[in-house]
Formats: sequence, structure tokens, C-alpha cells
Amino acid sequence: MKHSLIDQKCTEFANDIANTVRNLVFEAFKERTSPAPKKSHLPMDLAPGQKRGAADIDRLVRHLSEFIAENPGLCIEDIAVKMGVSTRELRLPVKKLMELKYLTTTGQKRATRYYSNEHKDLK
Repeated sequence: MKHSLIDQKCTEFANDIANTVRNLVFEAFKERTSPAPKKSHLPMDLAPGQKRGAADIDRLVRHLSEFIAENPGLCIEDIAVKMGVSTRELRLPVKKLMELKYLTTTGQKRATRYYSNEHKDLK
């Protein structure tokens, strides 16, 4: 009797582990394959030749600063994917944050990693 109860508990435990692993793999797969959602506070798609407004750029600068502070060490491609924007849309905001010394970097060219300057607050 004791052996059958132990066998039953071991089987239940093994099934629980298998289900947990299966769910974790499914969630990881779903997260990697689903496109990043467009955020309402980011600039909308513009017509060719149309420029972003100052308010749109300021919102993107602020959001980028907060994002890098929460996710340090990412390259620009990873930042763009996770924020749901193109790398081109991030050029000006990155440039502004670098000029104001809100960001620091390591690496060069495509290997550049971005970090928030902990001693500065974006106002």
C-alpha cells in the first residue's frame, strides 16, 4: 500500500513538472514570436516627407530614457524591437539624450550598448 501511494505521488509530481515545463516553453515561444505592440505614446506612422512634431519627439525621448534605465545594456536594435519602433525613429532621441549626457555607451557601431546615467534625471 505504501509503495502504491508513493508511486502515485511520484507520478503526479512528474506530471506537474512536465506541465510546468511545457507551459514555460509555450510562453517563451509565444513571447519571442509575437510582434511588439505599437504603443500609443510613440509617434504614429508618418506620410513620406512628413516630420514628427516636437511633442512626439519629447515623448519618445522621455520614454526611451525610462526604457533604457529599466533595461540597461541593450543595443539599439533590441531597444527598437522591444519598444515597437524602428531604429530610425530612435536616432534623434538617442542623439538628444547623448548630448544631454543622460546616456552612456559601451562598444562601437552595431555593438554599442546603452546605459542610463544614474546621476541625471530627465526633467
